[in-house]
Amino acid sequence: MSDLMFSSQLADIDVPARLPEQLDLTLLGISIGGLTIALVIAYVIWRKKNKTPQPTNTPTTRALNRLDTVEHQWQQGKLDARQTAYQLATLLRLGLNLNQLASYQSNSEDKIQWTTTLKVLDALRYSNNNPLTIDQQIFGQIRAWLTHANGSNT
Repeated sequence: MSDLMFSSQLADIDVPARLPEQLDLTLLGISIGGLTIALVIAYVIWRKKNKTPQPTNTPTTRALNRLDTVEHQWQQGKLDARQTAYQLATLLRLGLNLNQLASYQSNSEDKIQWTTTLKVLDALRYSNNNPLTIDQQIFGQIRAWLTHANGSNT
């Protein structure tokens, strides 16, 4: 009799109604969409954390910026040849991260330009009455060396 009583109690239980199939697909779509958004957010956060900042305030960049100022002052006559030579030599040394200008390593063609430029700068810096002057080519050559060094730093 206990089996009969148990069966009668089961007859009173109503099975919940099945959700429509369209609702199943909607829930699946929402779940996939939410997961996709979460993955995109996680990726963006990961990229921001792992992104290496590009150096924008390097000695070479500062030297290039200062070179423009020195050239402008020289063109306006605010700096004489000797002062300009001192500043150009300092910009080269600091911008190329050298202890001495003579320690710069370059290819053979560039070595001639480097030696010539150093001779002119040294002559202007270390003698009071020198007939040599600075020409525009020296600024261009120094800019080229600093730009090349800046390109290899980044």
